[in-house]
Amino acid sequence: MLTARLGDKSYGPSFYSLASPQTREQLDALIAKIDARIDAMNELAETRWHFDYQIMPGNNDRELRRMKNDMRKLGDMMVPVAGDLGISLTGDDVTDARETAV
Repeated sequence: MLTARLGDKSYGPSFYSLASPQTREQLDALIAKIDARIDAMNELAETRWHFDYQIMPGNNDRELRRMKNDMRKLGDMMVPVAGDLGISLTGDDVTDARETAV
């Protein structure tokens, strides 16, 4: 949805394409970080610990928490993306107060 792409197919203009170059650079960095964490977790799932075991304390739970935090940061990027589009949003607008702390 962010990039209006599915695989190699584009579905027109997107929030990403309309964002400033600086915002796109931040988004790219976060997405790359999340993708790397997912790849590492998948590798672990295929070779050592199924995902169910990765979430157990002492196994890979710290990495899972880091990925959750990176995904939260990606969600928080709605604020600068909206700003690039002339929409006023704050962190409070996009954050659930009941959500676990970063």
